[in-house]
This record gives sequence, structure tokens and C-alpha cells, in this order.
Amino acid sequence: MHVTFRGTYAATFSICTVDPDSGAAGVAVASRCLAVGGLVPFARPGVGAVASQACCHAPYGTRGLELLARGLGPAEALEKLTREDVTVSDDPKLAKLLEGEGLAEPGVDFIRDDARGRKLWLTSRIRQVGMVDRAGRAANHNGERIREWAGSLAGRGYCCQGNLLAGEQVVAAMVEAFEAGRRAGEPMVARLFAALEAGEAAGGDRRGKQAAGILIATHEGGWTGTDRWCDLRVDDHEDPVAELGRVLRKAGHLK
Repeated sequence: MHVTFRGTYAATFSICTVDPDSGAAGVAVASRCLAVGGLVPFARPGVGAVASQACCHAPYGTRGLELLARGLGPAEALEKLTREDVTVSDDPKLAKLLEGEGLAEPGVDFIRDDARGRKLWLTSRIRQVGMVDRAGRAANHNGERIREWAGSLAGRGYCCQGNLLAGEQVVAAMVEAFEAGRRAGEPMVARLFAALEAGEAAGGDRRGKQAAGILIATHEGGWTGTDRWCDLRVDDHEDPVAELGRVLRKAGHLK
């Protein structure tokens, strides 16, 4: 049980994937949210990939990867994490914040504890999460109060998800681009970037553009001495996906 609410609203579109052969795990994300590449993606080679968005909550990434490493499947891990995702408080400022995020209906979004004068908020209702494990199993959580258009699509070894999007065509375009790259034998970084480009071209975040990023973790790791083979972000730019492509090419990750 989480007794303090922490969350940055990242209306965004993202894709998670894991290579079942090499164990490489990656997440790509774009949004009208500042520095979204530092908020949404989580990946561990040989374990899985997670995107935590809408009202971002880091334990979906950190604890989610721990649960996958212990052998739980993505659906089981998400069921456990959402069940535990509650906030208990009697703070009127917090109540105003959570009601502003859509948690306003008594008995549905929160439960009153009259004996202690507190409320138990079901904060899983304002989260969106995508999760993929080493076996290629994928699962999503789309909270009932995340902002429209919101939804997800999943397939073997990947899942796409988004909220506050121009429409369902955004995630559909991402899936089409990702699967086309896989059929063509493209490397993971190219497939992830192609999915971002396709999502942006299909309308992306309906508020506009600001940030994008790609995280790929591998057993071989990168020059940093960590498992982060690729961890590149554009935090604030008028055309972040295109700028991310430029940076990826400069780093030698894209042709």
C-alpha cells in the first residue's frame, strides 16, 4: 500500500519489446510531456520491459521488473501491482489534486474511512502500464480514469499503449510499423524508432510534441559500463521524434 501519492501526468504513446533470443529489452516513448524519456521507460536484459505512464508511478517499473525476475508473468505482475496501488490520506490539497485527475466518485474512485477521517484512493485507476517479459508475454493496464483517447495493443514480444492521443490509429500505426520492421529483420532500435515515427505521423499526443526517448538494455551493455546499450532522450524540442532520430544516427544506432 502506498500512503503518499506521487505522480507526473505523462500523456504519451509508447512501445515495449523484448527479444526472446538475446534477452534485449527496450522501450520507446514520445509525448507533449517534458523529459518523458526519463519518466516512462524501464528495462532489464533477460527480464522484461515496462512503460509506466498517464500518472506515472515508478514502482510499476522497478517492482514490475522484480516480479518478472521472480517468475511472474506480466498479467500476474500487473494484477498484483494495481491491487496494491492505493493512496491513503486526509490531506485536502491531495484530495483536490486526485479529484482533478478524475478520482472523484465516492465508492468507486475512493473509499471513506470515517473512523479516522481519511480517504483510501484507488490510484491504479489513473495509471497506464505496458509490460513484456523474456518469454514474449505482454500485458496492459488501462486505468478507468486515464484521459481519452486511451488504449493499447499487444502481440508476441511487444505492447503499444497511449493516452490523450489523437485516436486509436496512433497505436495501430505503431504496431504496423514495428511488425513490418520485424518481418524485414530490422534491429530492435530501428523497429522502436519506426514505431515512434508512425505514431507521430498518425496524430500522436493530441496536445502536441515536446519530448521522446529510447531505452534498450542488453547483457553486453554499452560504453557506460551498465546494461544500457542505448539510453538517448530529447527532453524539450519542437520536433522531438525527428531530433531523436538525428541523435540516434549520430550515436551510430541508426543508419
